[in-house]
Amino acid sequence: MNQKTNKTEVLNGVTRVLEFDTNDLGEVFYWQGHYHATDRFIQMELLRIIASGRICELLNDDEDGLAIDKFMRTLGLDHYSKLEVQTLDQDTSNYLQSYCDGVNSVISKKIPLVLKALGISYRPWEIKDCIMTVKAMSYLGLAQGQQDLEKFFIELLQKGVPKEKVESLMNGQEKISSELVAILKKTKIYQNIIPSAKDLLRLIPKVQASNNWVVSTEGTTLHSCDPHLECNRLPSVWYEMQLKLKDSYLFGISMPGIPGIVMGRSQDLAFSFTYGFMDTIDYFIEEIRSESYRNEEEFIELFKRKEIIKRKKHHDEKIRVLETRNGVIEYDPSSEVISDGLHLSMAWTCQKDGASKTFKALTDIFTTNHIDQLADSLAEVCISCNWLLSDTKGNIIYQQSGLAPNRKDRGLLPLLGFRKENQWQGFIPGNQLRRDKNPEEGFLVTANNNLNDENFACVINAPMADYRIDYINRELSKKTWTEDFMKKLQASTYSIQAEHFLKRYNKEFSSSHLKDFDCDYNINSEAATDFEVFYKKLLENFISDHLLNLKECHYTLSETCIVTDFYGLFDRLFLSEICEPEYNLWFNSKSAAQYVIDALKVKKDSQIWGEANKIDMNFILFDGKLPAFISRDIRNVPVKGNRATVSQGAVYRTKGRASSFLPSWKMVTTMNENYAFTVLPGGLNDNIFSKFYKSDLQNWLDGSYRKTEFV
Repeated sequence: MNQKTNKTEVLNGVTRVLEFDTNDLGEVFYWQGHYHATDRFIQMELLRIIASGRICELLNDDEDGLAIDKFMRTLGLDHYSKLEVQTLDQDTSNYLQSYCDGVNSVISKKIPLVLKALGISYRPWEIKDCIMTVKAMSYLGLAQGQQDLEKFFIELLQKGVPKEKVESLMNGQEKISSELVAILKKTKIYQNIIPSAKDLLRLIPKVQASNNWVVSTEGTTLHSCDPHLECNRLPSVWYEMQLKLKDSYLFGISMPGIPGIVMGRSQDLAFSFTYGFMDTIDYFIEEIRSESYRNEEEFIELFKRKEIIKRKKHHDEKIRVLETRNGVIEYDPSSEVISDGLHLSMAWTCQKDGASKTFKALTDIFTTNHIDQLADSLAEVCISCNWLLSDTKGNIIYQQSGLAPNRKDRGLLPLLGFRKENQWQGFIPGNQLRRDKNPEEGFLVTANNNLNDENFACVINAPMADYRIDYINRELSKKTWTEDFMKKLQASTYSIQAEHFLKRYNKEFSSSHLKDFDCDYNINSEAATDFEVFYKKLLENFISDHLLNLKECHYTLSETCIVTDFYGLFDRLFLSEICEPEYNLWFNSKSAAQYVIDALKVKKDSQIWGEANKIDMNFILFDGKLPAFISRDIRNVPVKGNRATVSQGAVYRTKGRASSFLPSWKMVTTMNENYAFTVLPGGLNDNIFSKFYKSDLQNWLDGSYRKTEFV
């Protein structure tokens, strides 16, 4: 592929525009790869290094780097991506190769200086690297959150927490037998969530919390989306593009490392997604004897994969990865033997499957102009997504996607892996996942909420709480649907979570310093800070009384995603009308109201929310270690909103590092108009000396939008 585009330009320092005199997607993907490599190869290479388990070889050869390398080699993202290349159909393979050729046309001639300085030399970008990028994004921070929750339940049962309380946390979705508890107490646990979580995600963004909604009005549609992920990093993960083909155009955000546009619009259709919280991960209890695993009454030799981790400063590390038919065994891979007894294996649906149909869907976005056909394609995407689609004729669709296993039970608890009835029986077809079209109320919303429907496969067991979707539904029901209204809604910092607490415990709050809290998490609010102090103390008291000791509780609240992602599990007990036996299980010795009273006794905090809730936006490679005189990192950025507001402002720590859920891209567009309003927390280029490094950051900080027009 050596043709040249007719035109390339950068709009507003943010949007890369490519114009073609052809509809050939091979050429489009070639030049998309070329400019991804031109503007974002540092980002692409860092993700490739981490996902393939080569940190000790190419970046930091220390114990933390070794732990991450072991984890990644065990997960096998690189290994299985190589194998999955062979499953691609010819068209998909050709398109991916065109993208790789475009990337290599840049990096074969010039590697970014900052990578050269680290001793990183040219390695061609390959099709397996595109597949690995998809796998890394779908596991790290997405499926891994579900895995952490399931491990958390296992550890609670091992610690002796009554099984009835764990059942309650799971909202009664699973029944726990005394036999399972006894077996779990004999099962070896490797890499506990509490309190030894490792920093596995520092350079890979977490795309877990988001909003999107579409409305149908006056024969057209308005489409709004704002994916929330980590913004305490520069550049932004997304790369905004406008691709003008001979007969069509496509505008939106792309992910450097893979071809296509993942959210955005064409002249006919708009499309966006939130994370779907589908359970794509399960644990199994495996019986191991003499390097073999039990399957019913026979023992079968473990599948073994040997890996060598090259190290800059130490001797190379040899590891062994062991697998059963269910999944990867969790044990120390540096060990020469695995002990007999009971071990956990982890199964993840996208480990070995899903890439071919996912990339097929990304190409269909370019070629499909019918909303139902696009929904059919997107249903096959392997990543758990809640897609919203809209067109110029007033049609709107919700489509669920993700590779969900056909499993016994709900998937929150480990099953005995040697029983065939417990093993996965393939995957649920995309046409059995939920789809809604043109609802009577005229709008569709998703916000990481529970979207199970008895008419479709029920694949969600631990969604986020409903606060954001409840507020969005309430506002959209007013039917004042304009572009300015959508922008204002995206910026909302009103907390229904706080509203519910103040209403349910009105008597307790009425005599407190929070009695007049307006539930708004704007950066100048002192009451917002005080409510967060109250809420953290409420959870600390409750969790330390019932589940963990105080040290473990502090760690869970401050260093894991358990509460940040799944706080609704605890809120339900305080805010819902639970049955009397369940209430007595938790509140027999201390009432829910007394927990609220005790938490309100915490000393009032005099900080405004913008002082208490802030982030540093650091260059991804050096993570805040750039010399101050370079002044390319942004310090102490006040953040509005919190975990439960439409404009999320969740700032927290997980696995030893700072993290956040913040709006990572916003789009508002009317489908019978040829423009869109968008904004990014960063710029086009990941070179810290580029004029495009932070080119859209001020708009993001100011809450402004850019208007991009299409020809």
